[in-house]
Amino acid sequence: TEFLKLFELIASGWNLFYGNERRVVSLVYVDDCVEATIASALSPAAVGKGYFLSDDVPISWDELQTKIIEVSGRRPRRVSLPGFFLAPAAVMGELGGG
Repeated sequence: TEFLKLFELIASGWNLFYGNERRVVSLVYVDDCVEATIASALSPAAVGKGYFLSDDVPISWDELQTKIIEVSGRRPRRVSLPGFFLAPAAVMGELGGG
């Protein structure tokens, strides 16, 4: 749901960052996640082990949001706020039903 909010924000004309433009996010394609889940469920060697799934290539929040903007066809306003705004914004989002 958080990714949906990111798309909605960009669609509404805002490209918002909270001091995280250069931070790297680790994503995984859903088909890869399903494949890995099935493979681990069928493998006796996987019993009792934990795994971390991600794409081979990490992507920054700036790169991710730029790609979303490219496919959306929008030209949102870019707003970069200091990271310390994140906690109050999260609380306000929760209070607002987000």
